[in-house]
Amino acid sequence: MCAKSSLALVSLALLSVVTFASAEKALMARPVFMGGFNPGQFIMDNSGNKWSFYQAGWFRQAGDNPVYSEGAMLLVNGNQLQMNGNGRMDEKTGEIMFENLVIPGSTVTITRRVYLNKEESYVRYIDVAKNPAGQDQAVNITLQANSLYGVVASRTIPDPKKKDQNLAWVAQTGLNAGVSMIEIYAGRGAKQAMTISYQQGNSMVQANLALTVPAGKELAFMHLHATAINAD
Repeated sequence: MCAKSSLALVSLALLSVVTFASAEKALMARPVFMGGFNPGQFIMDNSGNKWSFYQAGWFRQAGDNPVYSEGAMLLVNGNQLQMNGNGRMDEKTGEIMFENLVIPGSTVTITRRVYLNKEESYVRYIDVAKNPAGQDQAVNITLQANSLYGVVASRTIPDPKKKDQNLAWVAQTGLNAGVSMIEIYAGRGAKQAMTISYQQGNSMVQANLALTVPAGKELAFMHLHATAINAD
C-alpha cells in the first residue's frame, strides 16, 4: 500500500491468519529491551519463543522449540547490507534501530526499525530506504528466512481483493506437532506486493520486491514474522 507522504508504506501486513495488535498499539507498548541493546541477546515472548537480533537486523530463535534458523535476512541488489556499530534502542517506541545500512554500489541507505511484540509473539519490521541523490534510484529487495527443522508442507495466502498476488507464506515445519512459521509480506489490496518464492522440499523462502526510490525521498515497507502451533 503506497502512501503519498515521503515515508510510504509499500506493504501493510495484517492478515486473518494470525490476530495481531495494531501497529499503533505495538509502537506505544512498553519497550522490551529496557536498558540498551546487545546483538545476540535472547528475549523470550509470552509463548516461550526466544528471539535474538544481529547486526543488519536479521534474527534467529533458540530454546526448546526454535522454528527459525534465520529470519528477515535482507539483501538489496543481491548484496548483504553493511553497518558500523551494533544498532541502538529507541526507548520511546521499544524498537531496535539499525540505521543507515550501506548498500554496496548504491547511494541508497536502509534503516531497519524492529519491534518484538512479546504479548502476541511476532516481530514487526519497517525497513526504510532513503535516497539522498538527485535522481531516482532502483533497488531490488530480497527478504529471506530459513526453518531450522525443514518444511513438511507450505502454502501461500492469496489476497482476497487481488487473487493474482499473495500476501503471506505459512509453513508446517518438522518440529513437534507441526509447529509452523508465518511470513507476512503485504496487506489486503496492496498496490505493490512482494513476490514469494519457495521450492518444495527446501527450508528457505524468499520474497522479492522491486522499488524505485524517488530522488531525495524515502520509501518504507513492512513485514511480520511469527510462529504458530500449527498451520491452520
